[in-house]
Amino acid sequence: MNGRVQGNFLGRKGLRQGDPISPLLSVLVMEYFTRLLIEATQTKDFKYHPSCKKLKLVILCFVDDLVLFCKGADASVQIIKDSFKSFSLASRLTANLDKSRVYFGGMAEKETKSILERLHFAEATFPIKYLGIPHRPTKWKAGDCAAIIKKIHMKLHHWSSRHLSFAGRAQLINSVLLGIDAIYLKGESFWDYKIHSDVSWYWCKLVNLKSVITAEVLEKSVKNNKVNVSNLYVQLLNKEKVSFAHVVWCNLTLPKHKFILWQATLGHLLTTNNLVRCHMQLNSVMCPTCDMQQESHDHLFFQCQFSQLVRIRIAEWLGNAIWPVQFKDRSSWMMGKPKGLKKMLAAAALAASVYLIWWNRNNCLFNFCSMTVDKFIYLLKVYLKARVAKLSRTKLKSKDLAFLEKLSLM
Repeated sequence: MNGRVQGNFLGRKGLRQGDPISPLLSVLVMEYFTRLLIEATQTKDFKYHPSCKKLKLVILCFVDDLVLFCKGADASVQIIKDSFKSFSLASRLTANLDKSRVYFGGMAEKETKSILERLHFAEATFPIKYLGIPHRPTKWKAGDCAAIIKKIHMKLHHWSSRHLSFAGRAQLINSVLLGIDAIYLKGESFWDYKIHSDVSWYWCKLVNLKSVITAEVLEKSVKNNKVNVSNLYVQLLNKEKVSFAHVVWCNLTLPKHKFILWQATLGHLLTTNNLVRCHMQLNSVMCPTCDMQQESHDHLFFQCQFSQLVRIRIAEWLGNAIWPVQFKDRSSWMMGKPKGLKKMLAAAALAASVYLIWWNRNNCLFNFCSMTVDKFIYLLKVYLKARVAKLSRTKLKSKDLAFLEKLSLM
């Protein structure tokens, strides 16, 4: 027995087009609902949809649709209903009964009737049309493609009355094939599209991006006939990349180390001096690691006694080039793309050291316990060895292999 619910939402106070709700807020709201569902579905009474059991999938969020999955049993449906009720009370969003539907598969009429009475939603059948595209749990049927084929034929018939050269025919076919994505949007150009009264507020916000993204910017973001989101973001940002970005985002560095190093380089970690600037009341402003001076980025990573001992040990292992002596000198050291294995290894070691110092600082603050310098160096080597293991030995030079073996990383 399979069950599926698809619905649209309407605010209790009548959510209208153009209301000032940020996309970030909507993401947070749906994240809250997702967490509610995950917690509720941990009970033994809940049964997953047979096709979703392996992934433990309960919810899918789209631009203006929400799809919920469960096995077609009263207990499972009631758990989802209770979770949605809690979500509605917290977010002031309720289901739009005129647009919400329930989809069943392989269930008896008595069971489907019981669930419909419980949810007060109308029953619908497959396929589901989303943005004009039919979706069904099985493979597409010939009828699902009929609308697309019809529109392609209409385009070809419109051009067939003209006398075209071979190049013209090639251009015709090319334009028709590349226009298939526009056919899914009912033939309307994104730039000429006008917002209709029955579309969701989220789709309105996406369409309103036309005021920010120009056709020229979009064309520059295309790579291999596809829009590259990274290129689009850089163009919209309209700022130059900082000189030390390549060191922070070095390929040999763990992602969590990159993030902490980036925050530390910008001075954005929540050290006590930053918290004081935010007018937060603290029991102490001293460094949790050494308790000798007020904590700041400069003190924590360079002046703290623990950090100085760590730096000496790292210098003995990798060399003095690993870490600047002062915080203000770090940016100049980090300038330029890390070329060569030694430079990349130094960048990865720097990021791992900053991460471990910040981790140890939090451990001192919240657990009143500090790691030893020996354990620090051990964890640093474990991180670097794990990253080096992903490198291909065949692509490394002999001097690089010798360097890694000298450091006991191979």
